Amino acid sequence: MTLKELIDLLRVHLRLLLAITFGATLLVAVVSFIIPNSYTASVSMQVISESGDPSQAQSMANDIAALLATDGVKTTAAEDVKLADAAAYSVSVESSTTSRVIGLSVEGPDADTAGKLCARIATNVSKQATSDMGVASLYDSSSADPSVGVSGPPRKQYIAIAFLGGLFAAVALIVCVDMVRPRVHSVEEASELLDGMPVVGRIPQVGDADAARDADRTTAHDAAKTLLANIRFCSDERPVRAIVVTSAARGEGKTTVSLELAQSIASSGKRVLLVEANLRHPSLGELVIGGQPEGPVAGYCDVLAGRVQLSKTIHRLKQPNLFFLDAGTPDVDPADVFADDLMPELVDKLRNGFDYVVFDAPAAARYVDAAVLAHIADATLLVLRPNAPLLTELAAAHDELGKAKARVLGICANDYPVR
Repeated sequence: MTLKELIDLLRVHLRLLLAITFGATLLVAVVSFIIPNSYTASVSMQVISESGDPSQAQSMANDIAALLATDGVKTTAAEDVKLADAAAYSVSVESSTTSRVIGLSVEGPDADTAGKLCARIATNVSKQATSDMGVASLYDSSSADPSVGVSGPPRKQYIAIAFLGGLFAAVALIVCVDMVRPRVHSVEEASELLDGMPVVGRIPQVGDADAARDADRTTAHDAAKTLLANIRFCSDERPVRAIVVTSAARGEGKTTVSLELAQSIASSGKRVLLVEANLRHPSLGELVIGGQPEGPVAGYCDVLAGRVQLSKTIHRLKQPNLFFLDAGTPDVDPADVFADDLMPELVDKLRNGFDYVVFDAPAAARYVDAAVLAHIADATLLVLRPNAPLLTELAAAHDELGKAKARVLGICANDYPVR
């Protein structure tokens, strides 16, 4: 799986990705705030020997640090401060072999108790050191109270780890589930599954239009001309002028094929109208006009609602003979737009005004829009990108188009490998 394929897959399952990622993050955040805070009391002690010898004091510091870390010292101090649950508090000692300074820390669930226990341990050991170990000074409880602060839990770390872990788990789950779900691997396989439906076109993969090589663009244009020729062959029995371009799943390149087909028709000298029929995820307008216009753009939805005349909604594009009709602002559910009683009349007007009308429709397996529109139009093209649709999606699209009694001319392969 390429990076682009992974990104496309995650985009399709974006809701699941976000749900798992933020669900795990929220769960850990809630749990981390339920966990009570822990507090750490710490004090620093400097060893000064009676002889004033620094090396002797350093050796004493090592012995005192070992004494501070013993369980007996903690137990005695806990009894002195009347602490019943000494096990809830932990003692840590920091001391290096080249320093006379000892760091003593006590961590526990109560700040005041941690401070008292830390001070008592330091006081007890200081008394023992001055009486038995030849230490002149170690800790003065009257002038050096332990500093106490919140030490845990590390909530920010927990939340960050939960976010990254949730994201990784979500991606892994989506990829694994996708790998075990059967897909249509080739246009030939799709043709066989759909009872020998003919393959009427193969549009090669050329990448981004700005970065594609001239040779690749020429190959794509030639493939579009072949597709147009096959459509004209199908017109011998019944005229084909209004064409719906759809697919089984999202992301198979319906818009690319629609645009290539319309440009090929226009270059042959025929007037062609390219129609944005994907009210769910419209993208054709930005592709053919460029940029996002300020405010809503009038389209056929506005014509059906009686807000504007049809002639005011058709845009002439730069290429001769090529025109564009946007969707506009729908007042009802997208499926109801195409089921409107005025829609067949509108399609007839478009047929009369142009030699060809190409509708860029949404995926037929996901939405009924494509099937409703295909029932009105003259013919339908089923775009297929290898390894993109699931077997179930292809079957569902074929079933929906069949219920609508759509005239499916055949399959058009998109991103077909160029040999």
